[in-house]
Amino acid sequence: MKKKKPVTRSSGIGDYAVFTDLLATIRKEKEVTQTVLAERLGRLQTWVAKVEAGDRRIDAVELIAVLDALKFDVTEFFKRLRRQLRKHEGN
Repeated sequence: MKKKKPVTRSSGIGDYAVFTDLLATIRKEKEVTQTVLAERLGRLQTWVAKVEAGDRRIDAVELIAVLDALKFDVTEFFKRLRRQLRKHEGN
């Protein structure tokens, strides 16, 4: 089986990296560690670390669970993501 390449964080940062960077930023703004977030989700800390590093992609249901665990509004997340993506497009 061919192994998938992880999202890289080079100067050519991809859209998914913008997404994971925003997730990590919100977690830090909420002053929640990866370990605490993982506990709230019933996951391992390594799962959170892999999501934030772009090594593990998450679906919409998982995103909602993460945002709920962080007590962060889904609509506000997407507004911020759109702003970040537009900023990224300008580079």
